[in-house]
Amino acid sequence: MVAQQTVCLRKLGGTRAGEVRLGRWLGNGKVMAQEIISHACERTGGLAQGRHVLAIHDTSELNYQAHAGRVSGLGTVGNGKDVGMFIHPLLSVDADDGSCLGLAHLHHWCRSAKADPKYRALPIEEKESYRWLEVAQAGKQSLCGAAMVTFVADRESDIYEEWARIPDERTHLLTRACCNRNLASGGKLYEWLDAQPVQKTYAFEVAARPGKRSARTAQMSVRFGRVSI
Repeated sequence: MVAQQTVCLRKLGGTRAGEVRLGRWLGNGKVMAQEIISHACERTGGLAQGRHVLAIHDTSELNYQAHAGRVSGLGTVGNGKDVGMFIHPLLSVDADDGSCLGLAHLHHWCRSAKADPKYRALPIEEKESYRWLEVAQAGKQSLCGAAMVTFVADRESDIYEEWARIPDERTHLLTRACCNRNLASGGKLYEWLDAQPVQKTYAFEVAARPGKRSARTAQMSVRFGRVSI
């Protein structure tokens, strides 16, 4: 944690004296991470009152292998060898003007054990992927005063239990699909979507990645409709 924490403290403190004050405050045993998160979310909830809020969340890993000799209490990260931890923040943005409202929740954890051999058979509450539901539920509480909340997430959050438990009359999910789900009316989601008319086409520039791809203009077609899964 040493390198990232030092850079952050320097920016927040502004001066050497401010950096030292913040370092001492964070090092105080009475300062709890959960309390910091709770106060930040409370402030965000106040700013979200009456707005349509985009609640955007994803998982990041913090790799501290370069500081392994100076840190303790961490687990392993995605490669299963390096030491570090994971964070899953929920960032709130005004859907109309794009202004950042702040943090609506933050889940953080260390991976200290290997995956259960029967992982797929476990209930969702016992899986690490439960964080998607946990963060969304906590976000609904933090943003309870918003007129509407739309959770935005990548394909890893395309979990059936999330679709079944999170949405309501003022809460929606905007999720990149990872499963070609069965539809209640018969057929499959991807094939149904391919059959829908194109509503809009966008062109955008894709930057070059040396050794991997050249710069190009890409086109994206938008299709949409209503289905039941």
